[in-house]
Amino acid sequence: MVIGVGGRIVSVDIFAGPELFRALYPKILKASALSALTSPDAASLSQEQAAAFLRSLRGRTLERKEGLGLGAELYWTGADLCLSALAVKDRVVHLAAFPQEGAAFGSKPWDGQERRLPVADSRSLLRE
Repeated sequence: MVIGVGGRIVSVDIFAGPELFRALYPKILKASALSALTSPDAASLSQEQAAAFLRSLRGRTLERKEGLGLGAELYWTGADLCLSALAVKDRVVHLAAFPQEGAAFGSKPWDGQERRLPVADSRSLLRE
Protein backbone atom coordinates (compact mmCIF):
# COMPACT_ATOMS: atom_id res chain seq x y z
CA MET A 1 0.00 0.00 0.00
CA VAL A 2 1.42 3.36 -1.05
CA ILE A 3 0.06 6.38 0.83
CA GLY A 4 0.25 9.80 -0.79
CA VAL A 5 -0.82 13.11 0.67
CA GLY A 6 -0.65 16.36 -1.24
CA GLY A 7 1.10 14.75 -4.21
CA ARG A 8 3.87 13.36 -2.02
CA ILE A 9 4.56 9.85 -0.79
CA VAL A 10 4.03 9.62 2.94
CA SER A 11 4.58 5.90 3.47
CA VAL A 12 4.62 2.45 1.95
CA ASP A 13 3.48 -0.69 3.76
CA ILE A 14 3.99 -4.14 2.28
CA PHE A 15 2.46 -7.19 3.98
CA ALA A 16 3.19 -10.90 3.64
CA GLY A 17 -0.49 -11.73 3.33
CA PRO A 18 -4.03 -10.37 3.26
CA GLU A 19 -4.77 -11.28 6.89
CA LEU A 20 -2.11 -8.96 8.25
CA PHE A 21 -3.18 -6.22 5.84
CA ARG A 22 -6.79 -6.48 7.02
CA ALA A 23 -5.68 -6.38 10.65
CA LEU A 24 -3.60 -3.21 10.22
CA TYR A 25 -5.62 -1.39 7.54
CA PRO A 26 -7.85 0.53 9.99
CA LYS A 27 -4.78 1.98 11.75
CA ILE A 28 -3.13 2.90 8.46
CA LEU A 29 -6.32 4.51 7.18
CA LYS A 30 -6.74 6.55 10.36
CA ALA A 31 -3.14 7.78 10.32
CA SER A 32 -3.37 8.62 6.61
CA ALA A 33 -6.61 10.52 7.06
CA LEU A 34 -5.05 12.59 9.84
CA SER A 35 -2.06 13.39 7.60
CA ALA A 36 -4.38 14.42 4.79
CA LEU A 37 -6.32 16.76 7.08
CA THR A 38 -3.15 18.67 7.93
CA SER A 39 -1.96 19.01 4.32
CA PRO A 40 -2.89 22.24 2.54
CA ASP A 41 -2.10 20.65 -0.85
CA ALA A 42 -4.85 18.66 -2.55
CA ALA A 43 -2.64 17.26 -5.33
CA SER A 44 -2.88 13.57 -6.17
CA LEU A 45 -0.08 11.04 -6.20
CA SER A 46 0.52 9.52 -9.63
CA GLN A 47 1.01 5.83 -10.32
CA GLU A 48 4.38 6.72 -11.83
CA GLN A 49 5.51 8.36 -8.55
CA ALA A 50 4.39 5.32 -6.55
CA ALA A 51 6.10 2.89 -8.93
CA ALA A 52 9.35 4.91 -8.88
CA PHE A 53 9.39 4.87 -5.10
CA LEU A 54 8.76 1.12 -4.96
CA ARG A 55 11.59 0.54 -7.46
CA SER A 56 13.89 2.63 -5.24
CA LEU A 57 13.49 0.07 -2.44
CA ARG A 58 15.21 -2.68 -4.45
CA GLY A 59 18.84 -3.57 -3.97
CA ARG A 60 19.35 -2.08 -0.53
CA THR A 61 21.46 -3.97 1.98
CA LEU A 62 19.50 -3.99 5.22
CA GLU A 63 20.95 -4.12 8.71
CA ARG A 64 19.59 -6.91 10.91
CA LYS A 65 19.07 -7.18 14.64
CA GLU A 66 17.23 -9.84 16.56
CA GLY A 67 13.79 -8.79 17.69
CA LEU A 68 12.37 -8.96 21.18
CA GLY A 69 10.78 -12.38 20.99
CA LEU A 70 9.40 -12.41 17.47
CA GLY A 71 11.74 -12.68 14.52
CA ALA A 72 14.29 -10.10 13.48
CA GLU A 73 14.15 -6.41 12.68
CA LEU A 74 15.62 -5.27 9.39
CA TYR A 75 16.29 -1.61 8.71
CA TRP A 76 17.86 0.96 6.42
CA THR A 77 18.26 4.65 7.14
CA GLY A 78 19.73 6.91 4.51
CA ALA A 79 19.48 10.42 3.13
CA ASP A 80 16.52 9.45 0.97
CA LEU A 81 14.64 6.87 2.98
CA CYS A 82 13.91 5.11 6.26
CA LEU A 83 12.88 1.49 5.88
CA SER A 84 12.07 -1.09 8.52
CA ALA A 85 10.81 -4.64 8.31
CA LEU A 86 9.87 -7.54 10.55
CA ALA A 87 11.12 -10.94 9.40
CA VAL A 88 10.00 -14.25 10.91
CA LYS A 89 11.74 -17.44 9.81
CA ASP A 90 13.65 -15.44 7.18
CA ARG A 91 10.40 -14.21 5.62
CA VAL A 92 9.43 -10.54 5.66
CA VAL A 93 6.05 -10.20 7.34
CA HIS A 94 5.73 -6.42 7.19
CA LEU A 95 7.85 -3.76 5.54
CA ALA A 96 7.36 -0.03 6.07
CA ALA A 97 9.19 2.70 4.16
CA PHE A 98 9.13 6.47 4.58
CA PRO A 99 10.84 9.02 2.32
CA GLN A 100 13.23 11.37 4.07
CA GLU A 101 12.96 15.13 3.81
CA GLY A 102 14.54 16.37 0.62
CA ALA A 103 14.30 13.03 -1.21
CA ALA A 104 13.37 13.14 -4.87
CA PHE A 105 9.95 11.67 -4.05
CA GLY A 106 9.05 14.49 -1.66
CA SER A 107 7.97 14.02 1.92
CA LYS A 108 7.73 15.46 5.35
CA PRO A 109 10.54 14.72 7.81
CA TRP A 110 10.41 11.24 9.34
CA ASP A 111 10.59 11.46 13.12
CA GLY A 112 11.15 7.76 13.79
CA GLN A 113 7.98 7.28 15.83
CA GLU A 114 4.97 9.09 14.46
CA ARG A 115 4.22 6.80 11.53
CA ARG A 116 5.48 3.43 12.79
CA LEU A 117 2.86 0.71 12.92
CA PRO A 118 2.90 -2.01 15.54
CA VAL A 119 3.32 -5.44 14.01
CA ALA A 120 3.70 -7.41 17.22
CA ASP A 121 -0.08 -7.76 17.51
CA SER A 122 0.01 -9.90 14.36
CA ARG A 123 1.58 -12.78 16.30
CA SER A 124 -1.51 -14.97 16.05
CA LEU A 125 -1.50 -14.53 12.28
CA LEU A 126 2.03 -15.92 12.03
CA ARG A 127 1.42 -19.28 13.66
CA GLU A 128 1.71 -22.22 11.35
